[in-house]
Amino acid sequence: MKLTFLGTGAGETYPGYWCECPHCTYARKHRGKNLRTNSSMVIDEELLIDMGPSCFDNAARFGVNLSTLTISTTCNYGNKRINKASEFIKAQDTSGHTSS
Repeated sequence: MKLTFLGTGAGETYPGYWCECPHCTYARKHRGKNLRTNSSMVIDEELLIDMGPSCFDNAARFGVNLSTLTISTTCNYGNKRINKASEFIKAQDTSGHTSS
């Protein structure tokens, strides 16, 4: 089993946007691995778990092609499982544009 972590932080990321606790202050000061984006993970280059706001940037950063993955998410979509990323994009498109 191959796991690719696209983020390991909290829903608001880590450090917290408005948090001034010693841990978040340290993370901001030392940067690098101390800065963590929203949790998201790819299993065996087939299944994407939780597609948060930073998922797209991290997928590009790590060379993950989101369009071929099955998506399983709990984020505002009622615990739905969507078979391909293209179905998710079509379901979210309210602009009237069609995607190919």
